Amino acid sequence: LQNLMTLNKNLKTIDLSTDNITPSTLLEYKYDSLPKDKDALCYYFIRQLENQSLENKNDKNEGCKMIIFANTVDQVLRLTGVLRCLVNNDEKPNGNQAKNNKRNDQKTESELKNEARQKAKSENKWKLYSLHARMQQKQRLKNIENFTNNKNTILIATDVACRGLDIPKVNLVVHFSTPHNSDLYIHRSGRTARAGKQGTSILLVTPEEYAKEFKKLCTELGNKNYDFPDYDVNLRVFREIIRPIVEVAKDLDQILNRQKKAGVNNKFVKQMQDSFDISGSNVDEFMAKKIKKGENFQIRNLRGRIDEFLEEQKRIFI
Repeated sequence: LQNLMTLNKNLKTIDLSTDNITPSTLLEYKYDSLPKDKDALCYYFIRQLENQSLENKNDKNEGCKMIIFANTVDQVLRLTGVLRCLVNNDEKPNGNQAKNNKRNDQKTESELKNEARQKAKSENKWKLYSLHARMQQKQRLKNIENFTNNKNTILIATDVACRGLDIPKVNLVVHFSTPHNSDLYIHRSGRTARAGKQGTSILLVTPEEYAKEFKKLCTELGNKNYDFPDYDVNLRVFREIIRPIVEVAKDLDQILNRQKKAGVNNKFVKQMQDSFDISGSNVDEFMAKKIKKGENFQIRNLRGRIDEFLEEQKRIFI
């Protein structure tokens, strides 16, 4: 530049760049996992972050934010369905709560306590959002806005969300699947530890990913494999408490997805019936086979088990 711009050759050049390509306030970990355990580990991190927030008054007031990155849209959709069965979600408000229109001086002590409990639950519940390429731009922007502005939020996203977003106060980034290159890893991890604040990044690595993507990632970052310390997971809590209830949530999500697909097919069949004047009895028999009566009982049973778990395990010490 000095030669091109004919500047004074006595000028000194000061390099302000740093050897670290990730912020010094970023805590980077990996956890060796089997593919089947990744969903449960994500829920483990949610409950752990929740506990840390309860112990820290400042975090409790500001709320917590967590982003889970996956490589494919299908991974995002499936993980969103499983976790949605386990966290309180504002997208599906509970319509079974009867509104009490009494004035406070007319309410019993039990009613006042119940209202206070419901209000606290509503304020502290997790809100879950997703972000991926199949989503319309309007819905993407709405989900980003909700994730940013609300307390205690989780965003499950593909790499469409790792660039160009300035979301303050993200506490934790989880790499559900190992990124394909160092550029993606840096941009994903850069969603946390911003503006000098501390943040955490956790890589979930399967044996197959370790042999391929993870070794490549370390080479590109100029790191050794041991430069990523292993994240400490309470295995007793994970195996005895977290993993069993996540398996219940997986079963529930599979049934809900089957019924959703059956509902779409039934709508199409009804349209064909109207168009071609097909016998109604034949159509009803066909649709009855699509949704098994026993599945509704299974759904109630699985939801009951999850509700019982959430009530008993309001706080899991991890």
